[in-house]
This record gives sequence, structure tokens and C-alpha cells, in this order.
Amino acid sequence: MKTIFRVALITSCAFASCKTEDKCNCYPEAILESTTDILDYRDAWKFLTSKEELYLLSRPSWVPADGKQCITSKLISAEFPEINRSLEYTDPFLNNDNRKRKEIKITVQQKPHSRSKSTYFTAEGLPSMGKKFPIVYSDTRCLIYQMPKPNAHGERTQCALWAKKDYKDRPLTYCKYILNFFCGINHYTQYNPAAHKDACEKLIRKA
Repeated sequence: MKTIFRVALITSCAFASCKTEDKCNCYPEAILESTTDILDYRDAWKFLTSKEELYLLSRPSWVPADGKQCITSKLISAEFPEINRSLEYTDPFLNNDNRKRKEIKITVQQKPHSRSKSTYFTAEGLPSMGKKFPIVYSDTRCLIYQMPKPNAHGERTQCALWAKKDYKDRPLTYCKYILNFFCGINHYTQYNPAAHKDACEKLIRKA
């Protein structure tokens, strides 16, 4: 828990330093790049190269899911700075339980002169969702990254929250706190254990 308090404290201090007369966007996420003390918490390489299945828990409200359910990701291969992962989901409109699958190529980008290997990554294969995704927070349990809305001016940048399979049904309170702190509360819950656990486990077993 001390990780979340450290991240929140550092960012709160930087946020408070934004003077009224300064011309800046005083949302917490606007100062991520200038807060060097939290770079270690923005390195997503280990999370993205995990062999454990990943589950999408939350996504930006503007991203169309078109009814897709139980969105997961599996590692295919990784060699720095490139990662190949699968994106798998169930489409209820196709009237079958077959899981759909597509491959995503991720390239992590190193911030010059930083202690972190990856403060953002690019992804090929998701043209409608953008290409560059700044990392907000990453650890052994969860990953939060920004998904900037195209042509959005003055709006808060929303984020996606992923968790490893072993943690998807846990509260992950600190991950959700970070999500709300840096990304606002206007996001869509893609996976809720109380509502989706049994159905998703059944669908994935059939795949």
C-alpha cells in the first residue's frame, strides 16, 4: 500500500505547485512526464511480457466495445523493445461461443535519460483506439495506461486498467484509486467479478 501513497503524494505535491498564473492543464495526468520520482512505477515491460493471462477490467467510456465480452490477452513473444500479444474476446452477436483472436504488436519506448525502460508504448492493430499509449502505473498486479481520445480538447484523458489473471477477482483498491486519481471516474467497467466471473470462465473454457 505504501506504493499508492507515495505515487499519490508525489503527484499531489507537483499538482499543488501549479500556480494560478501558470498556463497549464492542472489535471494530475498533465504532470506525469515532469514528475521524475515516479518513473519507476511507469515501467510496464515486466507486466506486458508476463506469461500470465491478462484481463481488461476497465476501459475509456469513448472506446466502442460493440458488446465484446471477457477481453483477455496472452503473450506470444517478446524481445526488447517489441512484444507480440494476442487480444481475445467473445462476441455475443455472432451467436456462438467461439473466442475471437487478433495479434497486437507492442513497442515500448524508452524515455531519454530516465531510469525507466518504458513510459509509453505504441501498438499496431488497434487503429480505432489510437497508437501511442502513455503509461500511468504498472506493477506485478495491474497496468494503467492512457488512451487519448482523438480530437478531444479540454477533456480528461481516460485510461484502461488491466490485471493479471491471479488478481482479476481481487479488489485491487489501490489500482482503482490510481485509475480514478489520474484518469477521472468516467470509465466503463469491462470486467466485474460479481457479474462476469462465472460467465467468462465458462466462455474461456469452451475456447
